[in-house]
Amino acid sequence: SMALNEGANLISFYAIPDDNSVGNVLLDIQDNATGIIGEGVAASQISPGIWVGSLSTIEPGAGYWLKLDQPDNLDFTGIYVGYDLEYTLNEGSNLISFPHPITTSIGELLQSLNSSNI
Repeated sequence: SMALNEGANLISFYAIPDDNSVGNVLLDIQDNATGIIGEGVAASQISPGIWVGSLSTIEPGAGYWLKLDQPDNLDFTGIYVGYDLEYTLNEGSNLISFPHPITTSIGELLQSLNSSNI
């Protein structure tokens, strides 16, 4: 379950269903979601369950801006994507996920990375 606010929500997924299509992942909030934007891709819902645009699937390594008309909870069952996810980063800004069910401080996270490149 993911609590979401009205307007734009910056989200990622630590679990994804076998059918990772945008329409399936967002099925629970299809009456409320208006659009989703990823890095270089986007989709808009033109009627309940009908998504159009260049974004067709939700990927475990990606981050997304999800726009809602009102606060809601996104509920679905998915498969945990694991701790061994690797990222290919572009120079400059990247919109990536944090695919873990636990929270951690940014400082603790950066200690485990090669922070000279960040």
